[in-house]
Amino acid sequence: IQATQNARGRLLPAGVGVVVVVLTALSLWFILPMRAGVLAGAQGDWQTAVGSFSQAAQRDTRLAIAYQQMGLAYSNLAAQGDAEALSKAVEAFEKTIALDPYWALNHANLGALYLRQGRVDAALSAFGEAIRIAPDAAVYHLNNGVALEVAGSHDKALGAYYRAIALNPDWAEAYFWRSTPVRHEAQQRWRLDHPDVR
Repeated sequence: IQATQNARGRLLPAGVGVVVVVLTALSLWFILPMRAGVLAGAQGDWQTAVGSFSQAAQRDTRLAIAYQQMGLAYSNLAAQGDAEALSKAVEAFEKTIALDPYWALNHANLGALYLRQGRVDAALSAFGEAIRIAPDAAVYHLNNGVALEVAGSHDKALGAYYRAIALNPDWAEAYFWRSTPVRHEAQQRWRLDHPDVR
């Protein structure tokens, strides 16, 4: 009986060691494509980044960050003139939001992509959701204002721009406010209401 207990005592640490090795290998299997994608993106190699993030997403289809990073990589490819990348970026961010609907930045990124596609109503919906989640983030109000201005809703755009300046008064002197009449009006109204803010 003593010999059996001693054998079990020696096997238990060995079994734990095997489990640790297997879990470490699995973790690396999941993490390495993400790491490779981040490194490729840092070097501006967006095509390789897309491939790595796609591999990460295939290895764990519930990994929202893989789809988010894939969407950002596709966005950069679209900015470089890849005609198909914009729709792929949209698909990646839609998947990201389906997996993790609570991160306002993902909604804002999707809104910006929709706006680039000319889908103004979809952009307004996405920016609205970003604002609902993070109502004090000035950049979301600013982006919403741009979409409202594109939609021709100048009064609503004026309100969104005013709110953006109110949340971040440091932006009040940016050239952006001189670039269109509605932006200039928002800046001037805010200035009139806040004469002591410099």
